[in-house]
Amino acid sequence: EDAFLNFVYFPLRDADGAVDGIVAFGVDVTEQVRARQVIEAAARQRDVLFQMVSHDLRSPLTTIRGLSQLLQRQLARSAAPDPERLRQGLSTIDAATTRMMRQINELIDLARTEAGQDLTLEREPTDLVALVEEVVSEYRHAASRHRFELELGAVELRGEWDRDRLHRVVSNLVGNAIKYSPDGGTVRISLEAEPAPTAEHAVLRVRDEGIGIPADDIPYIFDRFRRATNAQGIDGTGIGLASVRAIVEQHGGTVDVTSTAGAGSTFTIRVPRLPRERRDQPAGATPAREERARPASS
Repeated sequence: EDAFLNFVYFPLRDADGAVDGIVAFGVDVTEQVRARQVIEAAARQRDVLFQMVSHDLRSPLTTIRGLSQLLQRQLARSAAPDPERLRQGLSTIDAATTRMMRQINELIDLARTEAGQDLTLEREPTDLVALVEEVVSEYRHAASRHRFELELGAVELRGEWDRDRLHRVVSNLVGNAIKYSPDGGTVRISLEAEPAPTAEHAVLRVRDEGIGIPADDIPYIFDRFRRATNAQGIDGTGIGLASVRAIVEQHGGTVDVTSTAGAGSTFTIRVPRLPRERRDQPAGATPAREERARPASS
């Protein structure tokens, strides 16, 4: 690695005052230079992030403002506006505000984890099967070039999770599968309980047939502001996967990826169905729900 030295020079003079030589003192400032480079790089990443986030937030705001103005004009022209057009407009506004709230909450969570703070999870009984189906339904209409295959191992798969944050995790992974396979293809989402006898964890896998991740980028893909080097030209802030990792780990779970550049990626999350204090209870303290086999759907 390169080293950085800061030199100070002093002239040596003879008895007549003429310069007869030079003495140089070198100080190793490598650590200071590298620290400054890290700070400057972080500042550049922050500026890029702010630009991307402001763009992403302006888009739904523009939608909300435009539709609200349109609906106001329609109401001004008629005492009885078209109910269907009104319903569609309000539905679009609701979707835009939901998208904004998710982005804002993602930034807040990221700021907390970067500050070393734990997330305050709002755990509640949650059916992960229903949550996955909800997310896929949200994307299915907007991703006409992609085909979705669901492999759900049960009619229900319940646990005590923070539903909103887990929704964000699944939405991030499915959204990335779509975004990073711009030529279309199949997005496969599988969900199952950990094999018997314990079945303590839920295991979710999201596979795509997209651009994949270069091997050198995989160790850093969950770091904040880090994106794959082959993702140039594809919109992204570099905080989605960092948020996924933070939420999953706060639930006591793990997330990993296997990928080959040009051949797609598979993201796997594994989350406990109960918080640690509940898992440590004596056997039989928490009755297990019966789960029935469910056929694959598409």
